[in-house]
Amino acid sequence: GGTCFTDEEGDGFFLGMMVAKFFRRDFAYRSVGIGNLVRLSRKAKAYLLLRLCSYVSFREKASIAASVKLLGYKGKYCVCEEDLGERYLKALSLESLSVSESVPYIVVAWRDLSAYQGGHQIDQLLEFLRGLIEGFSNRVVILDVDNLVDAEINNVLESRLKEQAGLNVLRSKGLSFSAKNSLVANAAVVVTARLHIGIAAINFSVPVYIYPYSPKISYAFSDCSADFHILDFSPHLDS
Repeated sequence: GGTCFTDEEGDGFFLGMMVAKFFRRDFAYRSVGIGNLVRLSRKAKAYLLLRLCSYVSFREKASIAASVKLLGYKGKYCVCEEDLGERYLKALSLESLSVSESVPYIVVAWRDLSAYQGGHQIDQLLEFLRGLIEGFSNRVVILDVDNLVDAEINNVLESRLKEQAGLNVLRSKGLSFSAKNSLVANAAVVVTARLHIGIAAINFSVPVYIYPYSPKISYAFSDCSADFHILDFSPHLDS
């Protein structure tokens, strides 16, 4: 699972797969995605891995199209399989995630975006949140989706939000999957740059605003009719 082939992050676990092939072991990819893929080195790795793998399924049609374009032919590369994260979420019982807490809150789940062209977008995020808070709640819960990777950027966000008068800012660190799901399921609204938190919010029928730092965001929500909104932080010029 996951966005295995990108310029900025995953390279298809290239080294590990090459070691497996060296020892004559088969490898496969299941329900994966393709993100930005412009760098020649990453294209070459993706090309080789997709040619060598025994099986591959993609989580959306856009990734299938990207793989066919990369390889120049269809072959075995047209299998579409539901995202594994979505499958996990659908198996959860919403009753088990409910809490007695009735005070509405906003979940903000950001991530490190330093490898991406737009950067962290903290100033733009804060400006958006100021407007959103007026319509929902002054209680903001900052969630580390990845307990290791997200902490640093969320420390910055926490500090900046606490400078705002009248805000009740809470920080959630080191939570289990179950606790994170419960936090999202009971939120008034979710603001995130994490794909699977966006998917979770939709699964739990919670309104979500998501920042499309990678094409995988647009891919995943292209056919979605739920209450979700793409965050547009690009500069707008007055006409």
